[in-house]
Amino acid sequence: MLTYSRKSAFDRAVGNNTVCKSCAQMDRKLTMETITKMQQPKTIQHKRKISRGIQKWWDDKREGEWLSLD
Repeated sequence: MLTYSRKSAFDRAVGNNTVCKSCAQMDRKLTMETITKMQQPKTIQHKRKISRGIQKWWDDKREGEWLSLD
């Protein structure tokens, strides 16, 4: 059983006869238990790691733009 967080995503999936994006990208080789685990809220530590990773990506991108202007 698949659950959708938005009606528009459900309507699109039904209309296209497809599955959700995350399942499609993983060829649905995941068990429902794994999918349920991925849907759980992230811990504060995990959110901080994600935030640091995004910040580092932006910093690297900005630094690369400055180097290309020289």
